[in-house]
Amino acid sequence: PSSLFNRRAKVRVAEVTGAPGDGDASLTKQMRTRLALLGPQVQTTPAGADFSVKGQVRTVPVSGNKQRVEIQWIIKNAKDQDLGRVIQLNEIPAGSLNHYWGDVAVVVATEASGGVNDVIKRQTTPPQNQQPSAQDAAVRGQAGKPLLENRDSGVARPVQ
Repeated sequence: PSSLFNRRAKVRVAEVTGAPGDGDASLTKQMRTRLALLGPQVQTTPAGADFSVKGQVRTVPVSGNKQRVEIQWIIKNAKDQDLGRVIQLNEIPAGSLNHYWGDVAVVVATEASGGVNDVIKRQTTPPQNQQPSAQDAAVRGQAGKPLLENRDSGVARPVQ
């Protein structure tokens, strides 16, 4: 019953780092809001979390008085193993995000949360093609072969 196949995933969304202006706080808040709308139980602490999401922002100057904003959302499991990354790249006028992110943070988090949720879903949804039917599971042993009574007993049917 407590398996991730039977309950909502608990996801810690850590503070975003590296963004200019109020980007760290704005992106963190928006990712927590947007991801929670998609189903996972979002939390701010690592206690009991099944997954963690960490946003890292980097700005790089490019030609034409612009800068490239690189945002990387890293998804890890409770054992700190990397499960996937959602990467966003965009060129903007240099310095345009040095103060307030506002609606930009909403758009960024809305787009990224779908990808983050997809990574989490891949870990919490059982693969359809690998699920044995209830009947198959009941009559097959660990080796995948039918379990049969001893032929000497006169019973040659699968053990239930």
